[in-house]
Amino acid sequence: MRALEFEFEELVEGVRLPDEALVRQRISEEVLGRSIFFLSPAVVEEKIRREFLTVKGIKVTKRLPDGLLINVMVRVALAQVRTKEDRLLLVDVEGLLFREASSEKLPIIDLGESFEGSLGEVVGGEEVRAYLETLNVVGEKGLAISSIALKPGMIELKLETGPTALLSVEDPIVGQTELLTQILKRYKVAGQVPKRVDLRFSRPVVRF
Repeated sequence: MRALEFEFEELVEGVRLPDEALVRQRISEEVLGRSIFFLSPAVVEEKIRREFLTVKGIKVTKRLPDGLLINVMVRVALAQVRTKEDRLLLVDVEGLLFREASSEKLPIIDLGESFEGSLGEVVGGEEVRAYLETLNVVGEKGLAISSIALKPGMIELKLETGPTALLSVEDPIVGQTELLTQILKRYKVAGQVPKRVDLRFSRPVVRF
């Protein structure tokens, strides 16, 4: 293998992976000089993901006779998790603690004074999972939020120009946020803005 081309995802627009140069170097060490026919992309991906928690996945496309296109998918932080030593670790949608926080302006999840937390650990629990999924889905739908809070059995979501929405941690988050957007559109057409939308029940409760 002699010709390598890399494509790295951006963390956010214009922001690159901090250890991109190191990841490039390690991938190059794994593939350069090897036969394109006997190279195992899965083995390379496993090694890189084990060494770099910031890397979510790698897609290797072979280009004959001796080239590779390497797409590197990176982990995107959704929140910060506080440890008992008052450290803040970045966590992605999978719940993986993958890097020390620096100056990120992200919500902080406090799992209690006894939570030790270490890089490479996956934080569990139904409520934490629902919280992270909500952050991810809200971003995908383009909903502007002023705050999001994890509370017993529910997620409290305050929209910048809309109501406070209450989501159940027991039901699919995607379905609840989709229902929320439909409710907001329906009342917007009618010229009304709800103060609160409670989605924890079989029928949403809308208050003005």
